Amino acid sequence: PADLATARAFSDPPLNEAPARAAGGRLRLAFGVALPAPPLPEGDCTIGIRAHQLSLDPVEGAVPLPATVRVAEVTGSESYVHIDVSGLPWVVLAPGVRRPEPGDAATVWLDPRRLLVFGADGRLAATASLAEAA
Repeated sequence: PADLATARAFSDPPLNEAPARAAGGRLRLAFGVALPAPPLPEGDCTIGIRAHQLSLDPVEGAVPLPATVRVAEVTGSESYVHIDVSGLPWVVLAPGVRRPEPGDAATVWLDPRRLLVFGADGRLAATASLAEAA
């Protein structure tokens, strides 16, 4: 997507977002996690990650984030697990039947190579392919 508005419009379930700041080759998320970043202009930005690009299972190169389960929806061979990450409502599309209870602690794995980074102006500043090259 060329911008955050487009990414939001064409994301079902909704795009997972977090405010961030790019500085010194790192992205510092609003809740204190620092991730490696592709070349970006320094300053405030927003990260976006789609539900199917998060994981409830460990992923090599991914960063674990503590979360709390809000609700789980089984949709056949996949489950939508709605979580809270530092006050942000996110959704994970997990393979298989997942039935965590509301309030359960969870770990969501965020792979920095899967991020979309949008500048303060809402325009796309970096994609996964740029992060993979960094």
